[in-house]
Amino acid sequence: MPLPQPAPDPPRRLFLRVRPPPATPRRQSVSATKRRRLRRCLQSVTGLAEATRDKIGWIREGAGDRFDDIELSVTVFMSAIVDNREEFAGMVAQGFGLTAEQGLSIPHFLVGTEEQIIEDLQQRREEYGFSYVVISGGAEETMAPIVAKLAGT
Repeated sequence: MPLPQPAPDPPRRLFLRVRPPPATPRRQSVSATKRRRLRRCLQSVTGLAEATRDKIGWIREGAGDRFDDIELSVTVFMSAIVDNREEFAGMVAQGFGLTAEQGLSIPHFLVGTEEQIIEDLQQRREEYGFSYVVISGGAEETMAPIVAKLAGT
């Protein structure tokens, strides 16, 4: 007797979770923590787009047929809603020895207008398979409109 076939999986949904900032007396220390995390991520080169693709390839290879059952997550260490994302990204990326284009391609870096950020998140879901995105603390109010627009997609 043949085994029953599982029903096809529904399309992957994008979940955003905004992590609240740590309980610190000074807001400044949260920004410093975020900068340290981003610096570690970029200096180790493991946070760059190409390295992220490589790591997902390793996961895909190791998981084999089980890969589609894995929920991939990414933490965004720096996020900002700005009108001129290339200029902003250039200023930040320069501190890490990167170009603005390289900075914008980093999955842990999310800047631009609301529409650009939504496009980036959807593109990263398609390219990398991220279905769970964690926005580091301090960005709850800033990212709330984006979370609302992506709810249910």
